[in-house]
Amino acid sequence: MSEAGRRVADAVDPDRVVDFVSRLIAVPTVETVAPVVPLVADQMRRAGMRVEVYDTDNPRVPGTTQPVVLGTLEGRGDKPLLCYNGHTDVVPVELPDR
Repeated sequence: MSEAGRRVADAVDPDRVVDFVSRLIAVPTVETVAPVVPLVADQMRRAGMRVEVYDTDNPRVPGTTQPVVLGTLEGRGDKPLLCYNGHTDVVPVELPDR
């Protein structure tokens, strides 16, 4: 692992990650990710990001929208930038064949 990779890994608090993911998966998201938007946006704000939430067309269900959360953390000067692209999704609820 590179020195930069080690510094990033050392900065990650596993307990905080487990806590956040536990809270995230505890939110009921039946057919929509909308209920997790406040949790994700709050986490981004706590990290110092400027947060914007957009409603975008939902390609799976024409005529409906789905939320997208954009977090921006300004860089400093000409230092390297780390960009992370995450994805939240749900699958339709289907009853199993009996």
